[in-house]
Amino acid sequence: MAASMKFDKRRRPAVAAGDQSGAACAMPVAETPELSRGSSAPTSACSPRTRTAPLGIEFFFKMHFCCEIPVVNGSCKVREDMAAKTTLNAKNLKGLGAPRLSELVLELAEGNAAAKRRARAELCLAAGPNEAAKFISKRLAAIRGAESDLDRDQDIILGKELEGYRRMISERIGVQFPEIGLELVLQLIDLAPFVSYRQNHWDGLSEKVFQAATHDLRDIAIAAETDHKALADHALRIILDDSGQNFRLLAVTLGPALGKGGLERLKARLKTIKEEEAEKICGYTFRKYLFKQQIAAGLRGIAFFQRDVGVFIRHFSKHDHALPEIAAELAERLIEAGRAKDALKLLDAINQKLDPVDFAHSARSEIKIRALDMLGRQKEAQDERLAIYREIFSARMLREYLKRLPEFEDIEAEERELDFAMNSDRPLFAFRLLLEWPDYDRAAKLVLSPEIEDVAFLNDVPDHLLAEFELRHPLAATLIYRCALAEKLMRGGQGGVQVAAKLLLNCDRLAPFIEDFDEYDSHDEYLNDLRSLRSSRSKLWRAKFWRIFDEMRVAET
Repeated sequence: MAASMKFDKRRRPAVAAGDQSGAACAMPVAETPELSRGSSAPTSACSPRTRTAPLGIEFFFKMHFCCEIPVVNGSCKVREDMAAKTTLNAKNLKGLGAPRLSELVLELAEGNAAAKRRARAELCLAAGPNEAAKFISKRLAAIRGAESDLDRDQDIILGKELEGYRRMISERIGVQFPEIGLELVLQLIDLAPFVSYRQNHWDGLSEKVFQAATHDLRDIAIAAETDHKALADHALRIILDDSGQNFRLLAVTLGPALGKGGLERLKARLKTIKEEEAEKICGYTFRKYLFKQQIAAGLRGIAFFQRDVGVFIRHFSKHDHALPEIAAELAERLIEAGRAKDALKLLDAINQKLDPVDFAHSARSEIKIRALDMLGRQKEAQDERLAIYREIFSARMLREYLKRLPEFEDIEAEERELDFAMNSDRPLFAFRLLLEWPDYDRAAKLVLSPEIEDVAFLNDVPDHLLAEFELRHPLAATLIYRCALAEKLMRGGQGGVQVAAKLLLNCDRLAPFIEDFDEYDSHDEYLNDLRSLRSSRSKLWRAKFWRIFDEMRVAET
């Protein structure tokens, strides 16, 4: 601070005559003696030392800048402007200028093959759509020719790259040059069976990219005014090559672009191939079965788009009707067609064969509830809602049940059903229900219950559900984290050190908010016992654990 400081009289806050409380909070003015290094501050009523209100950022601005703090809607404009200028967004990056941005791109792409290809694709697009098309086609051909297996991490990398090409095709090339965009998006979709063959897992990111590409195909085909017959032939090839079952409802997506003529052509071609070509396939039986399934999926897609429920159901075999997932889909289509009785019959036949305590059963039961409501069988629908709730403790289903009860009965029913969850033999389901409801007091009572010795599994609920619970019941949350940490420490192997350190950090963070640990060890006692604990973990693992915990602790403070 400067050796001396004068204050501007004009910036003194206005104080009404006789308002002594306002005067006590007033800031120093020009008459105030100059403050020099080593001098004592004035002790008058207007002195900051005797100010009744806490010193804030307003005082900081007056002392250092001799000005009022600019306030907009109660916030500091200077801070907002500084934050706005440092926020990572396109506007601020543009302010760096093209030379600096070019250097950043090259720096980030160094050692990152995917980033280099992305940057080259942008350069090719800047040179013209034909150059971009050549680059993308060459890269898609290289991916098509690859044979190595894709694990989940590799599929994510490939999926992000393909998503970049897809967006470039749909949002930029396809908008200005739909003919070129149509050819590129077809090449991208044709890549699907080759990528599916290399995957060793289900539901990868690449599959989502290919499904999104079918929507791009529809939009670009409409923009390019593609002939319906030509588009139907493209759709036929995609369906017949779909060994990975990525495009089972392709006709639904392409329906608006195909039109009535294109759909009829596609249907006729599929029926012809089903009758003639399938019989020519010899050798391995599964190949013939897969071929028939692909054709049936194509015909079902057309029936689904045309809302022909009868044809849609006929293209499922009797074996398919016995599968729970397919039965649920068929029941949904029947309800949409107004055939609720047929949907109930189908679902009842399936539910009798399966374990009632599973989420798939609950999903089918929700479809059954829709059918019962459609038929006006409200009491049965309510019984079904209550049954689903008691099977999986669904908060949503309990709310649906309660809001249909007569007035004043819902409160008693709510208490009864929440107590039912607490006293069940499935504490994890009950704990999650109580957090979602929310009823934090019951949740804490469940955690502290002597009937449950180990609550480590309760840590499996999502973090956002535990966040509010921590604030209201820090002791119960601490017990969950302690049990989960004990499980991590007792388990062999080298993994989970970061997770274990995070669990201990949660305990450390909550300790100041716990006034009474009751019968449990205090946090300091717990830390001392933990440091002297002999676990199945190696000495190196424990040393790394404590080092990471100390680093996290320092970072939080």
